[in-house]
Amino acid sequence: MAGVTYKMPLHGEWVTFTEEDLRNLDFKPQGLTGEALWAEYEKYCDNRLAYFLGHGQQCEFINDREHKLTILTAGNRNGKTQAGLIWDCVRIFPCDPDWMCFKEHGLKWYPHDGVFNVLLASYSFDHCRSLFWDDGLAELVPMEFLREYHPEYEGKGKKSISWTNRPILPLKFDRHHKVNVRFGAYNQSQSQFEGFEYKYVHSDEQAPPNIITGIFERGRAAGGMQSLSPPRLTV
Repeated sequence: MAGVTYKMPLHGEWVTFTEEDLRNLDFKPQGLTGEALWAEYEKYCDNRLAYFLGHGQQCEFINDREHKLTILTAGNRNGKTQAGLIWDCVRIFPCDPDWMCFKEHGLKWYPHDGVFNVLLASYSFDHCRSLFWDDGLAELVPMEFLREYHPEYEGKGKKSISWTNRPILPLKFDRHHKVNVRFGAYNQSQSQFEGFEYKYVHSDEQAPPNIITGIFERGRAAGGMQSLSPPRLTV
């Protein structure tokens, strides 16, 4: 399709190209032919997490596993939401240490934590679906991680998340690595946030104090780590 511009992070920089560029024999970004560049782009589309290239304080925020509470604040359109989503993905999924994001783009690789619960919360389930699923997990990680829940899965037993009361995404990578990803909405009661012990929590936007209290009580019980990335706060 003429006029389409493609963009991807590759070996420490963003590469932008068009279909016309791909047909140009003299166009060789990073020494890649058009065919090789397109093959790399297709791999990027299948697994955007593996190519993630952070900027500013994104990598520092994502890599922090020392503190029990991490907060990323900045103005609008400064990458807070994206950093929060990558924060989620590198903890939820058993990532490959050979991915470019770890080898060349500043993220630190850690072994997967095994079996645990994760909470991803925002002000409504509609926003949870848009942020954490449509633009988040379903967009960033390869089909092998989401299997029958992946939007492009075409095999038998295709499944979808029920975005009504207490949505959950159960993930099983093998018998030693299982994650239940639960979604929470701030218009629920505090008790809805106290029923499970969470290893990790990502609270998007500005959660009401009673919700934060409920999350932290369970977090202390589990010895877990919370991540708050309220995009509407600025510093």
